[in-house]
Amino acid sequence: MKLSKTEELRNTSFIPKSLLPDYQRLLSSTPSRRLNPSKLIDNSEYFHNKLVETIQFMEILNLKDSVEKDSFFRKLPNLAEQLPRQIVLKKLLPLLSSALEFGSAAAPALTALLKMGSWLSAKEFNIKVNLPILFYFVSPSFFN
Repeated sequence: MKLSKTEELRNTSFIPKSLLPDYQRLLSSTPSRRLNPSKLIDNSEYFHNKLVETIQFMEILNLKDSVEKDSFFRKLPNLAEQLPRQIVLKKLLPLLSSALEFGSAAAPALTALLKMGSWLSAKEFNIKVNLPILFYFVSPSFFN
């Protein structure tokens, strides 16, 4: 949902109740009383869970070393089962596919891709998993 007016920031109906006090502090009219967003992210338990940490890792994958990547991708198939399926299919699967395509993910990521892909329909599987796999095997970076 896009915001078209500043006043729409006051609509809190979509804000989780646990975040509402912090959200209101972010919008304080007095700048010195406003909550620093980085402190909110660092200190809020709402932003420290498996889902957020997994997506964050995938989004900064290029900054990780090969040991961290290898460890992460070996755990990802089991971790994906614990996360909301729609988020895995709509967010993690495309991130993983891109990481494999552009060489920032190692071969163990292929197991996670196949696991997540098994939750798709046959048509979607062919588009989102089979076709990219063909390109990965053609890419010389996949085997390095």
